[in-house]
Amino acid sequence: MAIIHLNSAKLPPELIGHACVDRRSLPRFFPTIWQSRKLGNGKLSKFNLRKLRSIDRFHDYGEEIIGISMDKLIAAQSWDQVADAATGFFAHLVNEARSTRTDLNGILQAVVDYLVDLAGWAAEDDGADASSQARIFLHRFCDLHGPSRTNRVRNNRKPRKAE
Repeated sequence: MAIIHLNSAKLPPELIGHACVDRRSLPRFFPTIWQSRKLGNGKLSKFNLRKLRSIDRFHDYGEEIIGISMDKLIAAQSWDQVADAATGFFAHLVNEARSTRTDLNGILQAVVDYLVDLAGWAAEDDGADASSQARIFLHRFCDLHGPSRTNRVRNNRKPRKAE
C-alpha cells in the first residue's frame, strides 16, 4: 500500500530506512527481509526505491485477488498460490503496458527477482519437503517468467531505426 521512511533518533541505526506497509499500516514481512538482504538498510537510491514500490504493488495485487496476505502465503510455502498471483499480476502488467503504451518491464523484473530470491532462500534453508517445493516453483517460475520472457511487458512502439 505504501512505502514509509523510518527515521527517528529513538530507533537503532539498523532500523532506520524504508519499509513496505499494508492497508492497515502494518509492515510487510518478506519485502522488509528482501530489502535488508538485497538492498541494505538505510536510505535507498531512487532505483532501489522503485524496486521496493514494485514489490509493494505486487503484494497489493495478490492480496486483492487472492484475499490473503502474500506474506502469509510465502511463509506457508504456498508456492502454487504465489505463482498464481504472480501470473495474474504479470498479465495485468501486460494489459496495462499495452493500453498506456509504457514500459513496465522494471516492475516485472523487480517482482521476478524478489520471488526468485525468496524461493531460493527457502530452497536452501527449509526441510526437504519445503525445499523441494521451493525448487519446483523456481524452475517452473523461471521457465515462465525468466529474463527472455520479460520483454512482453514493454510497450508496443516499434523500435526506431538507427540513422
